[in-house]
Amino acid sequence: MIKKLFAALLAVTLLCGTAGATSYIYNGKDGLDWDNAYIINSFEDMEALAQYAGDGKFYKLNADITLTAKPRWASSRFNGYLDGQNHTIDYTGVSDMPALFYEVSVPAHAENPAIQKLKVKGTVATTSYSYLGGIIRYLGSGIIDSCTFTGSIRTTIDNVGGIVGYISQGTIKNCTVSGTFRASSNIGGIIGNMYSSSSALSAIENCTVLSGTSIAASGGSNTLAGGIAGYMLRGKISGCTSYAALSDAQYKGGVLGFIGDGNQINNIADNKYANADKPIGNREGESGVNNTKITAPGTGGNNNSNNNTDDSTGTDSNNTGNDTADGNDSTNDSTGSGDTTNTNNGTDGSNNNDGSTGDNDNDNDNETDSSSSDSDDSGCNSGIPALMLACAGLLKFRKR
Repeated sequence: MIKKLFAALLAVTLLCGTAGATSYIYNGKDGLDWDNAYIINSFEDMEALAQYAGDGKFYKLNADITLTAKPRWASSRFNGYLDGQNHTIDYTGVSDMPALFYEVSVPAHAENPAIQKLKVKGTVATTSYSYLGGIIRYLGSGIIDSCTFTGSIRTTIDNVGGIVGYISQGTIKNCTVSGTFRASSNIGGIIGNMYSSSSALSAIENCTVLSGTSIAASGGSNTLAGGIAGYMLRGKISGCTSYAALSDAQYKGGVLGFIGDGNQINNIADNKYANADKPIGNREGESGVNNTKITAPGTGGNNNSNNNTDDSTGTDSNNTGNDTADGNDSTNDSTGSGDTTNTNNGTDGSNNNDGSTGDNDNDNDNETDSSSSDSDDSGCNSGIPALMLACAGLLKFRKR
């Protein structure tokens, strides 16, 4: 009899141990896959999931959300997978935003985009961080697919992009940007700074910077601006189109402002650009592969379809339109966020490139504690002690 009771106790203990280890439940979901993704309907949902959900979880945005306060994800690491389902998050008017996501670095499931089908509107006007982006400040790893950003970024720091400020490893594809962007240097319509290892090249694929977008570098000499990316040490840019108007930078490229490794030049391929004399700002006579200058919509004339052309007779509309080179930036570049940024990329020519390949800022801000499950595990917590006491009593009785 005693053996049977102890066997029952062991079974209940194992069962409750399993129950206690279950994932955090929110809105009836455990976030373990797309079918069980956490559902986000409000700012409150965003905050709750950012605080309690663990790494590698899946999320779905189920409604448009207008933020009135800075979300947790704007100051900590996001290590999951978000499907925006073509909904919009609008943070226009929220102060001290470095991006919607401070950092995105996914732990696994590489075949799943870290963020997909998300529309973002916003205004960024801060100097408290080392890099800024419309959607993501720093992309450590992961795929960003079919996202859009509409808005403006105005700052006096380097490394600013419409989608991502700085990328260490990852892919951005099928994304669209429209807005006004002004920074010191390393500024691009999609990415500010691409700095990846030779074994795992970052990539920008099939992205578009829309007509009416303006990109201005305010830092003076040795400044970089590109329709797609500001600076690239290693990486790939392919199948992209930029209609952005570029101004003020010393190195301006319709696709890329400055390439740091000349061996990577053939990785700039099959892109289209308007409003610039050449596709790569610091290269004369080296234009990558099949990069085509085109005419911006509304400017008239025929598209120039000559590959790799530096045709100065095109419609170069630098310093025109709604460009923001108005000198009204009043912010001071007081990078007081504790960011440690290495400014030596080992590149050929530009000393304005922030080459910190391992951005570990605020790594301990990741408050996604998957162990924060409800303490009441279906009565197990109270049932086990009672059963143990009963068994102990029976043992004592049998010894007598």
